[in-house]
Amino acid sequence: MSRVTFSFSLQNVLKLKEHEKKEAEQKFSAATGDFEKAATGLYELLKQKEKLEEAYEHALAEGTTISRLNDVKNQIGFLESLIETSRKTTDRARMRMQTSRSKVSRKAADVLKYEKIRGIKLSDYKEEQKNREAKQLDDIALQQYLRK
Repeated sequence: MSRVTFSFSLQNVLKLKEHEKKEAEQKFSAATGDFEKAATGLYELLKQKEKLEEAYEHALAEGTTISRLNDVKNQIGFLESLIETSRKTTDRARMRMQTSRSKVSRKAADVLKYEKIRGIKLSDYKEEQKNREAKQLDDIALQQYLRK
């Protein structure tokens, strides 16, 4: 009995799809890191603005010079422009992260399809081998019967 090994004809395609999935996962990881960095920066700016607003309210209540109030107000205005820029950056990073996530999902689905095809082909191969071996055993039994 000769033993034929299973060979999946689409193995190279499966390897390519697995490689593409891995690359997509790496890009998603990088995009997630970029988003987290941008969101943390935005959070820090918002905290600074909140502290400045509290200082402004405190200065109003305590009574201070108009120039000091104007300085705090200017600092708040400057932070607001930084916050707006940071919000846009964070939104872009979020969009890149979401796009990367959906790409990973598509690549994972592709890999799953090819793995399922490989499973079906392997199952078919095993069934064919089993049938071939049964036929060979029948042929051997028939030959032995005829020799008697």
